[in-house]
Amino acid sequence: MKIDCRILSSIKRRSGAVVLRRDLANLGRPPQVSESFKTLSQRIPTEGVSQFVANLARESRVTYTRSDVDEWAEDVTRLAGDEVQSDATGDLLVALKRARKLTDREMAALLINHLREKHRVRSV
Repeated sequence: MKIDCRILSSIKRRSGAVVLRRDLANLGRPPQVSESFKTLSQRIPTEGVSQFVANLARESRVTYTRSDVDEWAEDVTRLAGDEVQSDATGDLLVALKRARKLTDREMAALLINHLREKHRVRSV
């Protein structure tokens, strides 16, 4: 079983109790447990997404640089009759994904939450 799954199982059994590092020590090597727990404990925000993404990019020392592929994608989108509306947060998400600081799921969740927040649309 993956460390992430073992950590989640361990946390669920405690039902609201505080989880200490020593409680997770037997689940794997310390660096693996620390990294997995850190990843699991970071929540994807539903509010303040732009600020969260900007802070993450700054902490990761990642900036967006427009590429030929970006221009091509915008041209294809425009030719298909769709509107292209990129903003600084979307661009930083692309840069963070390219730098492998975000997984596909994290990027998608952050982008969805950013667009919901930007357009004031609530989740169903």
